[in-house]
Amino acid sequence: SGGLKFSGWIAGRDADEFGLAIASGFTSDAYRRATGADGAAKASEIAAEMTYRAQLNRWLSIQPSVQYVRNPSADPAIADALLLGLRVEASHSLFGF
Repeated sequence: SGGLKFSGWIAGRDADEFGLAIASGFTSDAYRRATGADGAAKASEIAAEMTYRAQLNRWLSIQPSVQYVRNPSADPAIADALLLGLRVEASHSLFGF
């Protein structure tokens, strides 16, 4: 797996971050043989992600993300997946901790 993170691409938004990542998992030959000919596992699962973290002010940020998973669980019966997510972060300073 690996990824890249970039910041400072938009003037005046130095705290924002854009990220790209990819990860893969591989099944063993023994596992693929054990699953049998009719429904044999695929050799790998591959996931790619793109995300953007926007720092809205000093205590609040939002981070939407898009992930695409090819061969989820390396199971040929499961369709590829597109996942959408949203993370919201609120700093503890807002609450006086």
